[in-house]
Amino acid sequence: PKDKLLIQPDKSGKLQIKIRGQLHEGTLYGKSQGVEAYRIPLSKFAGKKFATEKTIEKITNSYLRELIIVHLKKDYDNKKDEAFSAEGILALNKKLAEKKNKKGETASHTPISSVKVFYRDPTKIKKKKDEEEIEDALQKLDRSKAFNDSLYVKTGDNYMFAVMEKAGNRIFDLITFFDAANLLKEKLKEETDKTKFNKEQVLKKYFEEENKVTKSATLLFTLKQGDPVYMPSEGEEIIINPESSLYEAFWSNKEERTKNIYYVTKYSGKRIYFIKHDIADSIVKGKEFGSQNAYEIIDGMSIKNYCIKLKVDRLGNISPDGYYK
Repeated sequence: PKDKLLIQPDKSGKLQIKIRGQLHEGTLYGKSQGVEAYRIPLSKFAGKKFATEKTIEKITNSYLRELIIVHLKKDYDNKKDEAFSAEGILALNKKLAEKKNKKGETASHTPISSVKVFYRDPTKIKKKKDEEEIEDALQKLDRSKAFNDSLYVKTGDNYMFAVMEKAGNRIFDLITFFDAANLLKEKLKEETDKTKFNKEQVLKKYFEEENKVTKSATLLFTLKQGDPVYMPSEGEEIIINPESSLYEAFWSNKEERTKNIYYVTKYSGKRIYFIKHDIADSIVKGKEFGSQNAYEIIDGMSIKNYCIKLKVDRLGNISPDGYYK
């Protein structure tokens, strides 16, 4: 599989980070009342599959929120396609202008075409311990050149899943594509001798020394989408040591080894899913290989707890690929 993050020299020979894919979703978020919020066009409320009522409840301006609830439920009898059509939005703005005039406000009313809504319900979120500040759910967008230094984004895909060992047990974590790109950018900037910059070592150090979840654990291997692993059968011993007299015979026996080879399909949080190497796709979605169309467990054994990462060359030769002792 193609790597989404590459460290390559430019025309002048200077190392730079090259990215495949988007680092984050296109929507930009600000903050309202200490909580991430974003703007949404009123016309979107008319969508058949759009969660209109739930979204209205998250409008940051309480006055507008109540006005729009009445507009939908009372004035249009919950017919959202009419309430938020061009004519419906025009009627809403006319009503808003009338209410302003009744309050004695003579200033002309600017018609609203969008409203600001919370990304999450402010009443259901926790504050940081011993602090008044609400903990962020999204990632702050730090840029050297920006018109707004208070922007937040929803990060895109996960980049790498880490399988680690601590006190004899495997522990797991991941890094997002967004965070991995920022980490490499920061470390590349700090490196005095750019020719010695090693992406894999930077990520290894991040998981073993800098990440609070996995600090002091030993990294066994990392996995990305499309990476192959070997999942042993119950009671089977995997020969990892290349100096063992059994090593060559074990890994050259392709007929036996290929029975237990799986590929990573996706991962999120501490969960990771695999599919057997000879399966192109499921015929009946959500049925053959479970609701995720992939496996977490085989014969009662968690794959992530027992598998090892594989290296596969162009001739189909396989061998362990990790930081094994």
